[in-house]
Amino acid sequence: MVKKRVVLAKYDPNEHWHKHHTVITNQYFKDSTNKNAPNMLLMHIKDEELRIYVNYLDPTAEHCFYVIKAFTTPEVFLTEKNFSTYVKYGNLNGSILESFLRSMQGVFVPVTLNKIQWPTNIKADYMLNLQRFMSALVDFRWRENGKTVLYLPHELENVTISDALRDKNLITRCEIVLIHWTKQIKEVLGNHNGQLGERSGGPLQEIDFWKMRAEDMAGITVQLNKPIIDKITTTLRTAKSAYVHAFLQLSEEILLNNKRAKSNLKFLETLSNVIYNLMDSKPSEVAAHLQPIISRIRCIWLTSEYYNSKEQITNLFQKLSNEILSICTKSLDLDDIFERRVKEAKKSLTECIDCCQNYEKVYLNTKHLHEAHSDIPWDLDEHTILAQIRAFVQRCQDLLQICHCTEHFCRYERDLESPTPWFRGVKGLEIAKGLENIKQLYEKQLYQLREYESIILNVKATSWHEGLDRFRIAIKEFEIMMQNLINLAFSQVKTVKHGIDLFELFAFLNSREAIKRTLENNANLLLNSYGEYLNMLRQDVNQYLSLPTRWPTEVRYSFPCRYWRLIKHQLESDMLLLENVYFVPSLLKNLPPYKEQCVHLIRNIDDQIKKIFIEYQNLVEPVCFQSHLLNPYFRISQKPTINSSCVEAIQMVQNLVAFFQTLLVSSSVIIRMSCFYSEFASQLHGVHRLDAIAFRITFFSHGPTTKVT
Repeated sequence: MVKKRVVLAKYDPNEHWHKHHTVITNQYFKDSTNKNAPNMLLMHIKDEELRIYVNYLDPTAEHCFYVIKAFTTPEVFLTEKNFSTYVKYGNLNGSILESFLRSMQGVFVPVTLNKIQWPTNIKADYMLNLQRFMSALVDFRWRENGKTVLYLPHELENVTISDALRDKNLITRCEIVLIHWTKQIKEVLGNHNGQLGERSGGPLQEIDFWKMRAEDMAGITVQLNKPIIDKITTTLRTAKSAYVHAFLQLSEEILLNNKRAKSNLKFLETLSNVIYNLMDSKPSEVAAHLQPIISRIRCIWLTSEYYNSKEQITNLFQKLSNEILSICTKSLDLDDIFERRVKEAKKSLTECIDCCQNYEKVYLNTKHLHEAHSDIPWDLDEHTILAQIRAFVQRCQDLLQICHCTEHFCRYERDLESPTPWFRGVKGLEIAKGLENIKQLYEKQLYQLREYESIILNVKATSWHEGLDRFRIAIKEFEIMMQNLINLAFSQVKTVKHGIDLFELFAFLNSREAIKRTLENNANLLLNSYGEYLNMLRQDVNQYLSLPTRWPTEVRYSFPCRYWRLIKHQLESDMLLLENVYFVPSLLKNLPPYKEQCVHLIRNIDDQIKKIFIEYQNLVEPVCFQSHLLNPYFRISQKPTINSSCVEAIQMVQNLVAFFQTLLVSSSVIIRMSCFYSEFASQLHGVHRLDAIAFRITFFSHGPTTKVT
């Protein structure tokens, strides 16, 4: 019986009605004799399915079908013929409250007014409560839409004032309605300063408020001019009611507030376009819109007839602050921070910090210019306006510190994780494992901090500081661990280049003050070691030449020169490395004395090498040396034979031996032969083949320009 009577949009009985629907409706009508049983069914279409509710409805439903049964006796059975007699059904459109009000005003109230057969006392009590209920119902229904609607009773429409004065119950009901009107108007007038208590909206919310208020005031003014209200107030004034005077005063205030609302709306709407442009901007683009907006707010303050109080302008500036915070909050993706995409996160955070600081700067500059050129004091509450901006900047700086910690302890650079570095020395593996351990501990702390992700950007949520404090305590522990690893790594340093490599490896930690001090201490230790090395070399360079030769094969002149030249090149290379350590400022600051000492030592080495060369040059016999160089020791045989080749080879060797003897005398060459010279010379007479002569001659030249061909 219900299946074919349901009227809903997109409802098809064959498609939407199923067995369980029949079971529910049959059970509902089966209990019609039980007064405690549910007395209403509500149906609507959701997700292309028919939903049936008993005595309640899904709040999201905007269109439904209702079934209301009457209580019957056991002898009454529902049939097609008597269904409409015992069951009422129909549709509810829009909100249930709206449909209920429409039914009350269109059906129940008119029917009640026509029931003249009721006893006087019962009717009086009922009508009194009905008017009270209808006043509250109308008020509650339209308050949802931000409108103030006065309930207009229809009892006096066909009653003259003289007849109404004789009906005390009617006068009482009119007073009840008038009292409710007075209460409604007082509530409207009480909120004359806009959304002063609302701290989360932006300037557009303030404009919308005054737009709705202007419409509401205009609507109330139209209602107050209706004849029925004038008739009720006239009747109650004639009856000398104590409530009329207060209502009439409030009516006059409504007219004044209507004018005030229209004026405020006219001034505030000048901000609409610039605020819309601001809302479409990114944090990096906000600065270009700030000065026009702040200047217009100042203009409203100085020229508006009504919107000019300290509280109102402070509230408007605070809403501008809220809008800027909203723009910055939308631009931040906290996943970038906690998933270690630090490059994008740092860029966004920096833009938000600059945006907020630019806003504060423009506001303060405007304030100073106003105070310098205007007689009106700038007495706005600066703390209220900028407190949340400053708190948000601090939150962004906290998040920026987290990004830096991720770079330092997880070794993330340009959103890429750097591999664990390799360290030389017996402690190298231990240091690498220590760095990996710090990384794992840091990632654990970062995961725990992510529990506060939902409130990080809410500057009013103070619980964020608890998690941040725990995070900072852990970071201090990581810094101590890192300092120990750095000291351990520098304890393995044996050369300047090794130390510089470590400084370059840990240079990215220079922004952490504790680790920076550790690096500076190790820089001082490295310079001290380098200074001791320079002192040792200075002593050696002066004493080395006075010592006897250390090995039989050691060359008297060329060996020390080459040795000290290598030392010189090493000193120059080390100094070049030290001069380019820009990432350790303390080392560069303390380097000049060591550089001066190194330059002086290099100059001494050059002087010693030059002195050795001059001494060597004075011992050489130029004429003898030159005569032997001009002798041909290798000759091409025109008619080679075995005997002639052997003779020529023997002659060549004899000439070479004479040449080497000359070189030995002049101390220019040292010969190391594979056998003693006497044994080598005795073999020359027994040579029958040229390839039987096997010897090896190694020589070392002293002069840089000496060549042997």
